[in-house]
Amino acid sequence: MAFLRIGSAEIDGGDHRMGTSKDSATSGAWAEDHGWICPGSEMFLKYHKERVDVLRKVPLFSGLGLRHLDLLARAVREKNIKAGAVLARQGKRERDFMLILDGTARVERDGHALAHLKAGDFCGEMSLIDGEPRSATVLAESPCVLLLLDHRSFRKSLDSIPELQRKILITLCQRLRDADAALAAVN
Repeated sequence: MAFLRIGSAEIDGGDHRMGTSKDSATSGAWAEDHGWICPGSEMFLKYHKERVDVLRKVPLFSGLGLRHLDLLARAVREKNIKAGAVLARQGKRERDFMLILDGTARVERDGHALAHLKAGDFCGEMSLIDGEPRSATVLAESPCVLLLLDHRSFRKSLDSIPELQRKILITLCQRLRDADAALAAVN
């Protein structure tokens, strides 16, 4: 069993990649309000069962059976991120699907803010599905706790969990509709 800490992370060198956990400070009010962590706890998702319970609460994974949630929980890894870290860089080929457990992030394209992400939101699925470079940059606005699913695990999950394919397709369609509506509002 892995014991995972919640907190901020330092960025490795100057390359703006996600770093490793160094302390136990948290902005976990949302997570505490939603029962994801115990008040005063330095741990986040201490046990496998906690990962399953968290994944069950995420709209993208809600409705999946226990067997599928268990597969996902085994495939994800937790990452603590420092405010200001670049989670994804527009134009780069990166290999992680990211689910925000705690914290906030900003999505930008060509330096213009497109969206704000919060706990329960995710990003990175488009590049993993089509193999193309990232369509936007995602920056941590606050310290974040992420669940990451790498390329191989993401593909394996899509292949073995048909319900997940359907949910991602629905989410992508909704994002496209939202983008169309935003574009229409500008014009």
